[in-house]
Parts: sequence; structure tokens; C-alpha cells
Amino acid sequence: MEYLINDFDERLLYASNASTHVGVAAAMDGEHELHILLLYIQIPPPIDLRRATATIVDQIRVVQRVAVDVELSEIAQRYAEGHAAGRQRDELWKDMNTSLGMMSHRHRHTSVAVETTFDLSKIDGKLLIRDLVFNAIPSIGIGIGQNQQTGKISVVVLFDYGP
Repeated sequence: MEYLINDFDERLLYASNASTHVGVAAAMDGEHELHILLLYIQIPPPIDLRRATATIVDQIRVVQRVAVDVELSEIAQRYAEGHAAGRQRDELWKDMNTSLGMMSHRHRHTSVAVETTFDLSKIDGKLLIRDLVFNAIPSIGIGIGQNQQTGKISVVVLFDYGP
């Protein structure tokens, strides 16, 4: 116990506001010595989806003027929520393509950008569009999902090139 109290690095961890959860384990070894393990983790708080979406759209609009399409955003949102929850990309891609196929009269040419992070401030909307700056993109759909257990955030942007 003395080590935990006197060790500077340990004190930084348990005094930090960044740690949101702590796990504690204790066990005796064969020589009757007590071993204690403290595990500090940080699970990010739930994000404000509206604000996060608006921020990323504004960043994209710095590079190219786009409209946000409600139907594309609904598809992107389902993909982002599934991705954040741990569903396989192949399964999500199949679902997304099925939904886009039903709207092929409006959205014939689309591409997608998917980013995953634990810190939404690390996502740069300008970088999401970096490979597409020479193409006219009239509209986008955007979805953001967050895993409730881990805090993992998935950002999905569908870029529509029109019919």
C-alpha cells in the first residue's frame, strides 16, 4: 500500500480527472506477499451528435460547398452506429449498398469515408474529403455513432456525385 501512496506516477493516475473508471485486484502469492493491481481507464462521455455533425460538415464546406442530404445521412447514421457497435464492415457495406440501390434514381455515384477515433476532435472533415476535392460533390450524408461501453466513435460520410 505504501508504494501506491508514495509513487508519484500512481498518484498522478488516481488524482487525474481524465480517469473515469478504476479496476482493483488483489492476490497473495506463494510467499504470502500481497500484490495489488490498479487499472485506470478513461471512457469518453457521450458526444453531442448534432454538434459533432455540424462541426464536420463545416470543415468539409471549407474545402467544398455541399448540401447535407437527409436520406444519405440516415444511411450513413445506420452504418456509423453499426460500425461503432462492432458490426463487420462487409455486413454494413452490404446493408448500405442495398439502401443506396433503392435510391439509385437520385444517388447513382457515391463514395464513402469512414474514420474511427476515441477523440472526436482528432477527426478533420477537410481530410475526409481530401481525395475528392477535384470532383463536384453536390451532397453528402453524414452519420456519427458511439459505442456506449468503450466510447469508440465512428464517423461515416457518404459523398454523392449525383445521377
